[in-house]
Amino acid sequence: MPTLEGEWIYTTETARINGDDVGVKFSDGNLLIIRNSGLWQEGKYALSQDTIYIEKFGGVRSRYLINSYQSDSLTFSRGNHPVKLYSRRLEYNPDLKFDKIILETGGCDANCPKFFMVLNSNGDINFEGIYDSKYIGATNFKMDASAFHEVDSLFKWSYIDNLDSSKDYGFIDGWSINITFYYNGKSIKTITGTYSEMPFRLKGILAILIEVARKRELI
Repeated sequence: MPTLEGEWIYTTETARINGDDVGVKFSDGNLLIIRNSGLWQEGKYALSQDTIYIEKFGGVRSRYLINSYQSDSLTFSRGNHPVKLYSRRLEYNPDLKFDKIILETGGCDANCPKFFMVLNSNGDINFEGIYDSKYIGATNFKMDASAFHEVDSLFKWSYIDNLDSSKDYGFIDGWSINITFYYNGKSIKTITGTYSEMPFRLKGILAILIEVARKRELI
């Protein structure tokens, strides 16, 4: 019987059909849909031989037939529609190393803080609050070692070379975000959008940088 636990990402072919959905996550008997905006509960799942049984909220039941399974690839069918996925473990790149990360935020319809923040490879942070921040002006400090190591680990899972930098991951009235990665001594990539719709692979890094600024009462 296959072990489905973990994150599975739609192949390019399947992603075109599923729109905003990025993949699925099987976790402790729960099936969740992965979207850039977050994880969405699909229901409880149970596995029996080649069939995945889903019980959604409200008691609605469905089942998916597993067409093929390997440790790094999965295909199942919803009716006559095959859904092809690969294990997110394939996205991990231990050779990724950031030189610096630049986070620049803009406004929104509410009072979203606008600031400029640079995390350097030695853990030093340069912060400049521009407006609607608790701290206006420039300051420097060192990131906590545990937070730094978490950012470093998350970056190795970022799939950065494959993220589409030509796309605006934006939502009307959202908190505008630009994040630029300088990495491996030669590469640069900027991802633009609003906080809620930024690629899910970057959400952990964004959350840590923003939380660091909040804990220091900069924003």
